[in-house]
Amino acid sequence: MAGLVSPNYVRARWAYSELLSLSQGDAYQGSGIAELRQKAREKVPFDNLDHGERRMLVEQLALVRAPALQALDGVNWFKQERLTKGQLDAAAALRT
Repeated sequence: MAGLVSPNYVRARWAYSELLSLSQGDAYQGSGIAELRQKAREKVPFDNLDHGERRMLVEQLALVRAPALQALDGVNWFKQERLTKGQLDAAAALRT
């Protein structure tokens, strides 16, 4: 899981993570979204989605989260790392 990933990979994962959300999930609309919601319900891993499905997620995120996406402008790569629960707890504590 560790390594570099593109901003579009991050965008697609972000959108996939929101498809079943009560607060944001309904904002995702269009052809193919119902099928992706079903995959999310079935807990299909993100990495099992094909390129077209990921592209659709990137496009949908641009519609749903346009202002927030500005934070990714100028970012060429993200470093993906596996974190322990303790590391996540420590990071969350920094936000409060």
